[in-house]
Amino acid sequence: MNISIRKASLNDAETIYSIESECFSSPWSKQSISDLISSDTGGVLCAVYENTIVGYIGYLIMYDSVHIVNVAVKKSFRRKKIASTLLRRIKEIFKDSGYEGITLEVSAFNIAAISLYKKHGFVAEGKRANYYSFGEDAYIMWLRLNNE
Repeated sequence: MNISIRKASLNDAETIYSIESECFSSPWSKQSISDLISSDTGGVLCAVYENTIVGYIGYLIMYDSVHIVNVAVKKSFRRKKIASTLLRRIKEIFKDSGYEGITLEVSAFNIAAISLYKKHGFVAEGKRANYYSFGEDAYIMWLRLNNE
C-alpha cells in the first residue's frame, strides 16, 4: 500500500474531523482541528492513499517537547501500518530539532495503542489518574530524542 504523508491544510479539516469522530467517543471539534492545522506551535500530518486522507497525527510544541495530541486511522484502513508510518514521520521531522522528546497520553486500557507506541521506542514514564472524561487513567509516554 503506497501511503504518502503531507502537511494538512484547512481544506482537510472536514475530512480529519470525520476520521476523528469515527475513532473517538469525545472527538475534537472541527474548529479545534482547524485551529491546530493553523497553529504556529503545532500542526497535523495526513496519511494519504489514492488522494484520500485515511489517517492523521496532530501535534503541539510545548516548551521543550513535541506533544502528540491525536493519532487516528479510518477503521477500514487499520492494521496496514498507517499509524506506524505517521509516527515514523514525526520522529524524522523532530529527531534533530533540539527538543527533549516526543510525548503523548494514552488510555491505560488501550493495549493496541500502547503496544504500537512501545514498538516506536516510547516508554511509559507516568500516569494521569482520571485523565479522560469517562474516568479512565492515561499513561504518559515519552520518546526521548537524545537517546535516538
